[in-house]
Amino acid sequence: FPYTTLFRSLSVDVSAPLAALNVPVLALAARDDPIVPAALTEATFTPRAHTQLVWQTQGGHALGHVAVDDCAAAVQTFLERV
Repeated sequence: FPYTTLFRSLSVDVSAPLAALNVPVLALAARDDPIVPAALTEATFTPRAHTQLVWQTQGGHALGHVAVDDCAAAVQTFLERV
């Protein structure tokens, strides 16, 4: 069942709330996410000065469950910098 078909009609724009944040933001994403395409993730998080986007090649939309060690390492590195 293609998730992109199911979620195609949903529209969520988080750019305004994200831009309003005055704190560092870490975004973890997988390039093979079938729900949130890489282009959308990049458009949402890349242009933000206070946001760091960390990519994993695989992990889908359940990146935190699939790549636990990689996500934990990214969080650790991020927290050491802030």
